[in-house]
Amino acid sequence: MQRNETHLDFQTTATYLTQVQPLVDAGQAVPLFSVGELDGNEIVRDPNLPDVPTLSEIVGGDSLAYRAFRSFAAPGFFFQKGLWTNSETDQRVLDNYDSMVKALNADPEFLDEAKDALGGYSLLSGPEVRDQFRSALTIPEDVLNYTKDFLLNKHGSALH
Repeated sequence: MQRNETHLDFQTTATYLTQVQPLVDAGQAVPLFSVGELDGNEIVRDPNLPDVPTLSEIVGGDSLAYRAFRSFAAPGFFFQKGLWTNSETDQRVLDNYDSMVKALNADPEFLDEAKDALGGYSLLSGPEVRDQFRSALTIPEDVLNYTKDFLLNKHGSALH
């Protein structure tokens, strides 16, 4: 983008804030949308980018195309950085991990040191997040069929 090789760019929030925001401030770039973040089941504006609309605000609706975007955005963006365990992990280990995450989120020194790495976001843990993630991995059949047709007919790629 900065070498005029492209006029479109997509970045994580952390990179946007450090690398792209200065270009926006200088009038050299214009933010179009952000992916946003999940609030329960709803996509809301990213608190780090409160003036930038989400793609959901711009496109939204109940079309199959938008529902396909949602089906892949949730696991691909909102849950992209995680620590995963297998189903046999002892509940005490999970409880300790959840407690550790809560302690880190309440530790101002950690939050300050981790600000650049985390992009100003809190760590997520707990049964409600696990349930949201499991739900995000379930793609409705009509959306999956739409996606397969789209990939095959528009891009010549078969998804099996």
